[in-house]
Amino acid sequence: METFQEVAESQKQVDDQDASAAAVLVEKLTVEDKAADAEKRDEEKSEEKTGEKESASDASKADADKKVEEPASSV
Repeated sequence: METFQEVAESQKQVDDQDASAAAVLVEKLTVEDKAADAEKRDEEKSEEKTGEKESASDASKADADKKVEEPASSV
């Protein structure tokens, strides 16, 4: 009976170590996923800002073109 308990206790220690290692790996994956999601959001925000700047600069160019054309058409 003692041998059975010794084997069971040693197996429990191995199982605990495996469970701890698995928990660490899961935590790392979760952190990496969160970091990847944060990077995606940052990239999307920067793309949106770039798109807004481009559309604003296009609008200002169009306004500048209109201003240049107006005096020429009135002369």
